[in-house]
Amino acid sequence: IGLFHAFIPDEGVRLVGCEPAGHGVETGEHAATLTAGEPGILHGSRSYVLQDDEGQITEPYSISAGLDYPGIGP
Repeated sequence: IGLFHAFIPDEGVRLVGCEPAGHGVETGEHAATLTAGEPGILHGSRSYVLQDDEGQITEPYSISAGLDYPGIGP
């Protein structure tokens, strides 16, 4: 989101964001932390994370090694 900041006031720029939805956000097999995540603590940092009702971190779904991080990644 930080990258978008400078372009927000520019009406000539169309901003498009996307997330890894895997087999669909409704299936639970995804890594869409902004769409389906909630604020939580991961590695000592407060961020949007995939977690269960008790606040435990849940496994994201990804077919790519390294893109299966339960919090907002790079």
